[in-house]
Amino acid sequence: MKKILASLLGSATEWYDYTLYSCLINIIGKLFFPNAANDPYLSNIMAFGVFASGFLVRPFGGFLFGYIADRYSRKSAMKIAILIVSLPTVLIGLLPTYQTVGIIAPILLTLMRLLQGISLGGEFASTTSYLYETTEKNGKRCFMLSYSLLGLAIGIFLGFSTSLILETTLTSDQIMSYGWRIPFLCAFLIGLFGFYLRNKLEDVKIDEKAAKKLYKKNHSVFGDIFINFKTNLFVGIATYINLTVTFYTVCVFLKTAMITTLNYPVNIATKFSMIVNFSYMISIMFIGYCNDIFGPRKMAIFSSITVATLIYPLIRLIELQQHSMLCFIALGLLVSLSQGSVPIILASLFPKEVRSSGIAYSQNIPVLLGGCMPVICSFLIKNTGSLVSISFCIILSSICALIGALFYTKKRIFD
Repeated sequence: MKKILASLLGSATEWYDYTLYSCLINIIGKLFFPNAANDPYLSNIMAFGVFASGFLVRPFGGFLFGYIADRYSRKSAMKIAILIVSLPTVLIGLLPTYQTVGIIAPILLTLMRLLQGISLGGEFASTTSYLYETTEKNGKRCFMLSYSLLGLAIGIFLGFSTSLILETTLTSDQIMSYGWRIPFLCAFLIGLFGFYLRNKLEDVKIDEKAAKKLYKKNHSVFGDIFINFKTNLFVGIATYINLTVTFYTVCVFLKTAMITTLNYPVNIATKFSMIVNFSYMISIMFIGYCNDIFGPRKMAIFSSITVATLIYPLIRLIELQQHSMLCFIALGLLVSLSQGSVPIILASLFPKEVRSSGIAYSQNIPVLLGGCMPVICSFLIKNTGSLVSISFCIILSSICALIGALFYTKKRIFD
């Protein structure tokens, strides 16, 4: 139970912040980019540009935390990661706005996002490695690894819930004045508790002789992965693309599109976003269980085809504002399908000596695209005038995931 909570809180803290940022994007855009306030699309693009900046340093974070986790311990990487993501989140809540310090405000905001990006580059990899290696092979590994995704869903749900509370208890002027800061400051308590739990975990033993031999031979784990596991890395990247594109399009960007494109009131858009996330949250563990029963390869193939087939009609119905409730529930299920097989596939593609680094590279190369999805989607909608245009990004990413699943064979699996 302790390792489950420690894994949940790490992911929850990080995605709580990311969700808050996306929920408050219209306010952040006005406070930190006032010159673009007259054009909501431009304001959102600039604010989401800062959001995307954190993803530029995620490969560096993956390299750093992968090295710490593989060379020293998973526990150390997990402890440092949750500290680094919590501190900038709190500092965002303390930042002065453009009206107070001018251009320094967006610069400071960008710096905070960069720090968070470094942490996120290693959190998923170290946590997934830890759960994979501390669960017996016949002990429902897929189900156990789903807890790292459940933490993500809980963090998003908390972010949406906090945003909804702000929107229903404070006036627009109060939120613009001080209310937007409160939820960022609350992240301190979540992060502190998460650090406490991770500090109490039993660590996974690292074979120091094997690690030293590896580093002496290749000078870096980076070289070993790209030389000896390049096909496995390709499979990992292709698998993760669908997760990151689907997630950032549906769970991060869609609320903004509902407000700016479909003219939904903010609180209604938040409620529908919470429905998507709640559907995702209650289904992700079931999808993990299905992976244990049918196998991750079969589930990954099924999921890719299902997501590619259903995403266009669902987005179209939302654009037409027909059967919206059912559509948002279905979107949450599609997000779960796009993610359910990913942790077990990535963890099993690499041997223990380079597992965290392999997962980090597989995750953080395609996540650069995922972080840019809000900007890409804003651009597509502005130039096509149609919300349905964003569905084609998810269809393409599903095709990539299908190719990765077809290459995921027994000879590429490590215990």
